[in-house]
Amino acid sequence: MLMLPLLPHERRLRQAVRRFHPSVRRYLLQVLASPADIRAQVIQRWFEREDTRPFAELLIDLESDRYMALDLMDALKQNR
Repeated sequence: MLMLPLLPHERRLRQAVRRFHPSVRRYLLQVLASPADIRAQVIQRWFEREDTRPFAELLIDLESDRYMALDLMDALKQNR
């Protein structure tokens, strides 16, 4: 299998997700792989809590850029 070098943003994503607790990485991957209505429910629930609001804002941004969401999912899978 041909392995292409990582793009700069892919490298930064992988470095960033390494900082997340493993349980956060697993749940975030699960949320990103869920249907849109489930993602919307999670965003609403996380946005209502101050301690999870940054993750809600991240998910909101990823809703507008599904390619970046896919890149993040790949980074999360690499760092299980």
